[in-house]
Amino acid sequence: MSRARDNADLGDNYGTLGSTVVFPAGHVIQTAVTSYQRTSSLSIGTTESQYFGSDFQVTITPKSTSNKLIISCFIPDGYNNATANRGLHGGFKYDADFSSGNGTSLGGREFVADHHGYFGASTALLNSFSYSATQVAPVDSQIIIRPWLKAVTGAYLVFTNSSTSNFGVGFLMVQEIQG
Repeated sequence: MSRARDNADLGDNYGTLGSTVVFPAGHVIQTAVTSYQRTSSLSIGTTESQYFGSDFQVTITPKSTSNKLIISCFIPDGYNNATANRGLHGGFKYDADFSSGNGTSLGGREFVADHHGYFGASTALLNSFSYSATQVAPVDSQIIIRPWLKAVTGAYLVFTNSSTSNFGVGFLMVQEIQG
């Protein structure tokens, strides 16, 4: 069967690039993703900040403030420095350009994931940090989204095994879902 014939069998229930398509509620209407690699570990301190700055961010323009955003982040090789009660908090911030501050929290809390890697005894713990948040799109104009991190009780290392090209790729993904 030819491609034209296949599409004809679908009637008007398909879209083509460039056409105006109305997606049903719950449909992913756009995805923005980036990856990040380091050649050394990064120490996250006990003061909350955008430790990666513009090196690890996603730019997206939500289509409507009726839609939802799903934000996901993966950071490899978190290390608690073999210290008791040490962990990592993670959240997301957005802003038009981050030129005048730290932006606004996404996901309902400053830190949507907390105490990652926290262990009550002085035991070395090395693991990856993956966290997500959802929120109604705060604006329908271009925004930049970045990870927002803070360590608990002392420095927490991320990308610990990134000294060679064999290890350590982080990613940040934002999906807009039709409301």
